[in-house]
Amino acid sequence: MRLPNLIFVGAEKSGSTTIHRILSKHDDIFTIRKETEFFSFYKKNKKRHYYLSSLKEYKNLFSHSENYKYRLDVSTTYLHCPDAISNIKKLAGNVKIIICLRNPVERAYSRYWMSAKNNYNLINYSKKKFINYFFNHKTDIKWSNVRSRGLYSKSVNKFLKVFGEKNVLILFYDDLVKNNCNFFEKIFNFLKIKNIQIPKFNKYAESLYSRNKFIHYLFNKSININLPNNKLIFFLKTIYRRLRSSLLHSYPDMGNEERRIVLNFYLNDIKKLEKKLNKNLEIWKV
Repeated sequence: MRLPNLIFVGAEKSGSTTIHRILSKHDDIFTIRKETEFFSFYKKNKKRHYYLSSLKEYKNLFSHSENYKYRLDVSTTYLHCPDAISNIKKLAGNVKIIICLRNPVERAYSRYWMSAKNNYNLINYSKKKFINYFFNHKTDIKWSNVRSRGLYSKSVNKFLKVFGEKNVLILFYDDLVKNNCNFFEKIFNFLKIKNIQIPKFNKYAESLYSRNKFIHYLFNKSININLPNNKLIFFLKTIYRRLRSSLLHSYPDMGNEERRIVLNFYLNDIKKLEKKLNKNLEIWKV
């Protein structure tokens, strides 16, 4: 049985669904289902029913992967989980790591609207409601609140230190949106595999809402079952996505005042990240 030798570790709300879908189309990459979060919850009590904590179950996902150059796990808790790095190193060894980072202010706002999928009260947006959400948000996973998962510098530094700079590719969500072909070309070059044609950029996990409560929940319900991969299911999924796009709305832009408040929270961490990566991140500071 094999384990992954390529792991996308995060950040959350930074294009992981798109990255997973595109890389799964490559002949050299074997992909398991997204978000197993195995290395975060190995030998621990699972926080979600679809997470994995059993090594045997996890290994079984990689059955029939022998003929692939890379075996990919895409799980966004790994970037911030205190135990994920040591578990990856201990169990999987010297793997290739991909990290995609998003402006932490925009990421926090996107997380708010992701939460609105299952909390109808949040769709009646106000500055006060968002700020309250940001500073008071908690989950049953201590390190998974909206604030912590936008603090990148410490986690990025750890991955670079443990796996080495040549084995860690750091990307930026803005580049995925701006030019997805160039974005994926960086990944293929990093992995030393052939470039493939990339379809038009799609936000596969886009957060949308409706003021009609029934429609809102109907088209934001998560269905955690493995559907067969056939033409009928593909057709039904296409119809579902088109209906969702036509009946639901994109969330509004963030207001300037709340943007300044959240930016102030992240500013010092952004500066640390700039220094570590030797990259100008001024676009995140406006």
